[in-house]
Amino acid sequence: MTPHSLVPSILLVDDHPSNLLALEAVLEPLGMHLVRASSGKEALTHLLREEFAAIVLDVQMPDMDGFEVAGLIRRRERTKEVPIIFISAIHRDDTYHAKGYAHGAVDYIPKPFSPDILRAKVSTLADLWRRGEVTRLREAMQFERERAELVAREKRALAEAARTAAVLEAVVGRSPIGLAIVDADLRCERINAALARAMNCAPAEAHLGLPLAEILPEGPDTMALAEHVRKVFATGEPLFDVEVAWQAHRRALASFHPVCVEGRVERVALTVVDAKSRRVEG
Repeated sequence: MTPHSLVPSILLVDDHPSNLLALEAVLEPLGMHLVRASSGKEALTHLLREEFAAIVLDVQMPDMDGFEVAGLIRRRERTKEVPIIFISAIHRDDTYHAKGYAHGAVDYIPKPFSPDILRAKVSTLADLWRRGEVTRLREAMQFERERAELVAREKRALAEAARTAAVLEAVVGRSPIGLAIVDADLRCERINAALARAMNCAPAEAHLGLPLAEILPEGPDTMALAEHVRKVFATGEPLFDVEVAWQAHRRALASFHPVCVEGRVERVALTVVDAKSRRVEG
């Protein structure tokens, strides 16, 4: 919103051009954007196209009088809150004043009127409109600041997650210990190069999504490994250094680590080391 957009627009409605000129002359010193309408229909058209701080509306007009115009304005969601000042040279008694207020008028001014009084009333309504616009502007700016802050935080979080994932990938990928991540369906989500080499099989990427039983080398304890994974999913308790027949005349130590999210086992990390190398280390 620019300073120019805080200049209020005032809609002047009268079927007599001379009256419109007189209204413009009275209100021109206020420095507002004055819009003419010579009929109720034209006024309604302007209200569809533009926002107004106030409407100065003549009561006595052909085809559609000021009360009818006001009734239509009040029925439209977009315009129902726009303040209306009725002006009338004929209907001067209290009955018509009450009718004007019943149709949503904030004021009812009989003709002839004091230019100073009309200027003061329109100026007051314009000030109220400006305050509302400033409030909306502040709210919009605050919303935009909060949105930008949220976007920035999300970007930082994504960048941090990407860095963390890259570090984790480097650690897992370069680890000398064989490692596999298995989901609840016992399918392999991740297998590192060390485990692929130990199994003398295809590169690690070739195993993604395959059942664990198809990845592990054939041996007497291959199915037992899968059962151990199921047990960890069921209990949430890790298993350490389970000795299994890795291949013929070769044994390995497998450990099973639950990966929990909000108290639920979502994945199991399987680590495998050669039993002989572990004994040497010990």
